[in-house]
Amino acid sequence: MRRLIPNVFTGLRGRLVLGFLVVTMISLLLVFATLPRLLDGYFLEQAQQELNRRTNEAGNLIALEIFRYQTSGGGAPKPILEGDPPTAAPGLIDALGTEERGPVLQIAQQIMQADIDVKIASSRDNPDDIVYQLDVPVGDEVAAPGQRREQLTSERASIYEIPDLFWSESTAAAPTRLLVVSLSNPYSFRAQTIDTIIQVMGVAGVIALIVAVIASVLIADRLSNPIRRLTGAARELSEGRLGTRVSPPSSSREMGELTTAFNSMA
Repeated sequence: MRRLIPNVFTGLRGRLVLGFLVVTMISLLLVFATLPRLLDGYFLEQAQQELNRRTNEAGNLIALEIFRYQTSGGGAPKPILEGDPPTAAPGLIDALGTEERGPVLQIAQQIMQADIDVKIASSRDNPDDIVYQLDVPVGDEVAAPGQRREQLTSERASIYEIPDLFWSESTAAAPTRLLVVSLSNPYSFRAQTIDTIIQVMGVAGVIALIVAVIASVLIADRLSNPIRRLTGAARELSEGRLGTRVSPPSSSREMGELTTAFNSMA
């Protein structure tokens, strides 16, 4: 086993330096092994919260588009749903657009940077009776440099009860339509941010290792110098120079006691 260890690490000073370096490298390895996972979980939670916030904004914008459609052009309000069983009014479909064009696509691409799912139910009492649905996916062309897709879906969809103002012109009470808006697969800078932090950590780790080498050499010298002086004094005594003495070091109480005992013996 001794043959596998370089001669520089067989002395006390070398072993002290090696011990400091091993402790420093183990600490750095533990940091690099655990911190990226913690950062990934933290930023993923932040991305989910941001997606929930965007969902509320998207719901407000789409509800506003529906209100504009209802009240545009003057005269009687336009219907959201019509017929029995109810179907989406052609004007509503034109107002919200399709996957290829329209305000919902603009909201998805320019503001939300996420896929948008829009649903309208016949009434708040029948939320599962979906009369109208529009899925608008966004492509890679909307992503900024460094952004990546996140496999996330908004935890809380934006839900709005919108009165169908067209029916208020008749003798019947205006029914309430249920608008549900949700987002999914948003673009974010999470992966790029984590990569940048890891790169900075790598540079900081190299600097910390260099500082540890310098500090360990200085500390090892400070600890081993008194022992080397004692060794030299003992060698001089063995050669007959009985007046040899060693000044007690101030760095260590134990080394000071050992030096005092050596001087008393001499």
